[in-house]
Amino acid sequence: MTDKEIIHALKNNRYPFGMWALPICYGTELGEAMQAKAREIGKDTNQFQVFGEIWESANTGDFFTYNTYRLRSDYEEKPELRHGDYGRITSTVGDEDGIVIADGQHELDFYGDDRNSPFVKNMIHREVSVLGNIFDDLKAISEPLTEFEIMDARGDKLVVTINMSNELHFKIKPSGNFADNCLAFDSKAAKELILNLRRLQHTLRSKK
Repeated sequence: MTDKEIIHALKNNRYPFGMWALPICYGTELGEAMQAKAREIGKDTNQFQVFGEIWESANTGDFFTYNTYRLRSDYEEKPELRHGDYGRITSTVGDEDGIVIADGQHELDFYGDDRNSPFVKNMIHREVSVLGNIFDDLKAISEPLTEFEIMDARGDKLVVTINMSNELHFKIKPSGNFADNCLAFDSKAAKELILNLRRLQHTLRSKK
């Protein structure tokens, strides 16, 4: 039973909470997994709806047996944090940038600029926006690269190479729509662009 299957069932549920594990509903395995997942997610408010005459927002510290709940259609699972992830952590006392240290989803420490920060402990109860993983970045950057090209949102291409003088050379390959001498990259493409520029920089440094 995968999390994806459990989440799908929760988003489409039409049975009372106490009946989920019955054979006439989802059966023991899926029903009990749904109940456990619902209680886990339910620690956060406003993720579930409860049915009365219409579906309404439900603040669920726990679930009542005879109520019918379903998970909000826009709910997304938080990514599992890994050792070396970095980004921004949010709590009731503010935001801070830093890095995750330690392994295991339930034993994660987060270190920002201030090692005595209130953000450091109990990562499982915090909201974290992961920007990347430092070890993945280091592995990618260490792989030699002398040329790459990337397409922008309108079909124009940017080609970056290391030339004969060991300098970074930027060239635009325009499409038919190229008119304003600008390139436009979305967040995913911008991340790829920056990572590959860092790889080129590392390759240049290794030649010295």
